[in-house]
Amino acid sequence: MSAGNLPFSEKEELTYDLTWMGILAGTAKISITGRINKWNRKVYHVSSRADSSDFLSLIYKVEDRASTYIDANRTYPLYYSIKQREGRYRANRTIIFDQKNNRASFIKNFNPPKEFSIPPDVQDPLSSFFFVRSKKLTVGKSLYVNTFSGTMTYRVEVQVIKKERIKTILGKVDTIVIKPILNFPGIFRHKGNIYIWLTDDQKRLPVRMKTEIVFGAVSATLTGYTR
Repeated sequence: MSAGNLPFSEKEELTYDLTWMGILAGTAKISITGRINKWNRKVYHVSSRADSSDFLSLIYKVEDRASTYIDANRTYPLYYSIKQREGRYRANRTIIFDQKNNRASFIKNFNPPKEFSIPPDVQDPLSSFFFVRSKKLTVGKSLYVNTFSGTMTYRVEVQVIKKERIKTILGKVDTIVIKPILNFPGIFRHKGNIYIWLTDDQKRLPVRMKTEIVFGAVSATLTGYTR
């Protein structure tokens, strides 16, 4: 992924309705706050949040917050954090990347930092999503992304399943359906398959997502887009 061919803009914002068992379960948002100066570098600050609706919160409350700072020139992450509140589950995780020396520091909750070796240009669970959007996707061929979860680096397979024309807030659009094979804690505590519908164009907009969680599945449908 090079800075010159990124499919997203410096001010992209995506909002979603989350549905569960046919009811509105909550909302989600993924946003880029633009190129900013941090650690004497130009970086993209990407953040995501997911909140359960008032009704669902009575059964299973969700408040997830994730953030990553991506080097604008090398387009790999420098810092990643996630705060998860899902039902009774609570976790805070932070990763500080030293990409130059292939090292990462991981902090979970209030535990002391742990140091790990990482491969060059490794991604985190949130930046990897943007990494995939920047790549050429061919049905029947898998894409592999080195992703550091905090304790291990996983060679994540992203299967390119099929092309499908679907109705969205942007009208009827051609999409590419991908299936990341994840086996580590990510933005959601999924328990099964994840499917993502990306527009089949240069933007690679995620217009629909479906994630199997502890109880059933949550579908995310794009309801707002600015760029």
